[in-house]
Amino acid sequence: MFASKVATSLVLQFKDQVAVKIQRGDSSRDHGLTKTLEGLRLASVHAADAILEQLLAWREGALETSASGRASARSSHGAALKRQLVIEAFFMDAARCVVQSSGSGSETILIQKEIRDELEELAFNWILNADRFVTYDGLDAGVTGAMETEFSSGHSSHPSMVLKDKVVLSASQLLGELSFVSSESLESIQRRFLREFGQRIAEKDASSPARQEAYGLCHAMRFVKLRGHTVEHLRASIGFLDAVFPLRHVAPEKKSRPEQALCDLLTTILSPLADGVDA
Repeated sequence: MFASKVATSLVLQFKDQVAVKIQRGDSSRDHGLTKTLEGLRLASVHAADAILEQLLAWREGALETSASGRASARSSHGAALKRQLVIEAFFMDAARCVVQSSGSGSETILIQKEIRDELEELAFNWILNADRFVTYDGLDAGVTGAMETEFSSGHSSHPSMVLKDKVVLSASQLLGELSFVSSESLESIQRRFLREFGQRIAEKDASSPARQEAYGLCHAMRFVKLRGHTVEHLRASIGFLDAVFPLRHVAPEKKSRPEQALCDLLTTILSPLADGVDA
């Protein structure tokens, strides 16, 4: 009961701290927010589910509020989009802190399957669809003043594009932490990855957007962590390596590129283990 109250207090503090930042379109961490996230990480040892449920509810409410603001004539599309990206960035950051704590140490703190599944879906959704959510055509002249000068070099440096990349990175890191929580989580992530990857490399046109998405997916999966603390974890880790083995995935054209992407993925995942660190 006490842990739950502490968790609720910390989540409320998190909401208050990011509220102003969301309006400003500022996704940076200051000292106060860093301390709050650390508090969430520590509290999650005893109240991970409660914290994640509150964070998920906050995200949904904040996005709804931002969407209603977008419909207002006083709010430009670009400004509203930027607020939504900041919300996603803060959510991914906070959720990752909680999940990271839950998967650390020799004793894993379980997270409800429904919550794990929702977080996994959100992470994959951003990894696979970020370029559809935030497009060059959707950016407007919402950057003014000093920022307009700073980002006048092109869309690639537009604040919303930078934020999009930040959200995708955080989503990838969250997926990696989820893979470490339990053998079931790793197996679930493996199944989704193989399904999405297989569909995309089946494209005959090696330069198609689907092929590029497949390579991006491999890049995002580099944060997956394997462990062998229990028989179940060891079995799931071996199963992952076997399923992702590059020669099992043959593309109809330019076969070596998907295989190289998988080789790079496995190299990144296995490097910590080769160095004697249980990733």
